[in-house]
Amino acid sequence: MSMIYTPDDFNEDNVLKVRSYLTLIMVYSLKYIGILLLPNVIPSPALQKLAHSCFDLGFWATSLPAIALLFVTLRRVPSSGNIARWLWKNGQKLIFGGLALDVLMIVGYTFIGWTRFDELSLVFLYTDLALLFTLWKSHYIRDVFAEFPEYKAKK
Repeated sequence: MSMIYTPDDFNEDNVLKVRSYLTLIMVYSLKYIGILLLPNVIPSPALQKLAHSCFDLGFWATSLPAIALLFVTLRRVPSSGNIARWLWKNGQKLIFGGLALDVLMIVGYTFIGWTRFDELSLVFLYTDLALLFTLWKSHYIRDVFAEFPEYKAKK
């Protein structure tokens, strides 16, 4: 571990707790799915137009690592299987890759003219870049993804 942590930073399985800001990074990575579902919750022509403009399977692909890791976060227990352990061990790289792909797609789609670079794209671009920097520099995030509870068979 690269930092010194207090006993309050660990859960009952003696691994680092997932802090809220890491969970928020994962939830933010689901933004395109949220935009698509939002018109079903709040009926509005403007939201429907926004959902249709973001309906691209490539952008949805940027959410896949976050979906997987959110499920693993809920199942981060000693009886978890090898897939959950592998996903968690590579979690920082997976989230980083999803956000980096999002940045590349925003810039690429704008460059080749498939989408218009608007205010929402700029907000997503800046937020993605800030989160990429956070993922790259955070010792806590590196340490939390390095730990998974030791395997214990279910009784």
